[in-house]
Amino acid sequence: ALGVLFKSAPKVTAKVMVAAPDVLLPALQGGELDVVIRGIASGPFPDLIHEPLFDDEFVVVSAVNHRLAGQESVTIADLGQERWTVSGASVLSWKWLQAMFREHNLPPPVLALDSNSAWLRLLTIASSDLLGFSSRRFVTQVAAHFPLTVLRVQEATWARHIGVIYRRDAYLPPALVRLIEILKTTARRITAEKPPAEGGEY
Repeated sequence: ALGVLFKSAPKVTAKVMVAAPDVLLPALQGGELDVVIRGIASGPFPDLIHEPLFDDEFVVVSAVNHRLAGQESVTIADLGQERWTVSGASVLSWKWLQAMFREHNLPPPVLALDSNSAWLRLLTIASSDLLGFSSRRFVTQVAAHFPLTVLRVQEATWARHIGVIYRRDAYLPPALVRLIEILKTTARRITAEKPPAEGGEY
């Protein structure tokens, strides 16, 4: 989307921040950011407008040679002894996974690597026995770079609604309005693409 924007508006400049939701939303509300693209928050935020873009799901990811890879079915109990890497102990995806472990009377999942670098996490997963919990679409996008596979864990697949979020009373400059339009167009194209089946290698 940014590439399309820069081509159509060569004088536009942008600053992009990659951070956890508990950092992004306060920054948006405080005026440090103009727009946030992330999972649509479930809490009440009357000062923010949430526009849906597309649906995604978080899935359990492993190296293709992991002991659980290739199995027709993996239960959440099978994950009880595994170690994990995520983008932060406070992110919603990790909290959701922890809740699933509690719901199935399992000990909390063990966080071995906490890093906000997606590339480092995927590289580590691909070269170790660590598991990840990541967006299926993101894993698909980096398929050419990492020998990864999605484990078929029905209890550990988390559907999320991805959207663009901005302040309700804020002035939206034309470039930002254009960016939101591009995001919506891109989202419609992404939605039309059929995601890979579970268990496919990446």
